[in-house]
Amino acid sequence: MTTLKKMTYGLAVAGVALAVSSSAFAYKGQEMAKNAKISLNQAQAIAVNEHQGTIESQMLGHRKDAKGLDYSFVINSGGKMYDVAIDANTGDVAVNKPKTRK
Repeated sequence: MTTLKKMTYGLAVAGVALAVSSSAFAYKGQEMAKNAKISLNQAQAIAVNEHQGTIESQMLGHRKDAKGLDYSFVINSGGKMYDVAIDANTGDVAVNKPKTRK
């Protein structure tokens, strides 16, 4: 195996490991997770089921109506970006829409 192929393979393996372990890192709103009935991993699975792709950002926060918590994700699916929010108590999809640029 050439050196270039070894480096490419090593980077690919490292990328997969990073993607799998991304939920182990801190995220905005993590201190509120004790108030959520579903975990970040469960919310990630629900969100990615809506749009197959890569989670670009994630956070846990209060809904605008201040009556609950949502896990919010930005998902890159085939080059298109989507905002997906998952209710942290029920696991229901609260938002699922193309991301608008600001």
